[in-house]
Amino acid sequence: NIKDAYEWVYGFEDIYTTDKHVYAIYNGKTIKENPMLGQNILVYNWDGQLVNSYKTDLYMRCIAVDEKNDIAYVIACKEESEFFLAKINL
Repeated sequence: NIKDAYEWVYGFEDIYTTDKHVYAIYNGKTIKENPMLGQNILVYNWDGQLVNSYKTDLYMRCIAVDEKNDIAYVIACKEESEFFLAKINL
């Protein structure tokens, strides 16, 4: 039922893996709470344990990470704007 879809909680938008970690863009909200994309980056180790999280003011769609320099590159937007490449210091 499409009416029920407004109560569904969105999960992950995208993931990126390195030898050490799994980085995930996470929404965690319903369409009523957040009709856009995820604003959180969750970092897991390879045992599935959450090791860090970051809250941003961006709505992110895709992620790539440079662990050597502690930088995440994301394709993002703000409300009612076009997508752009953003750099987030981790």
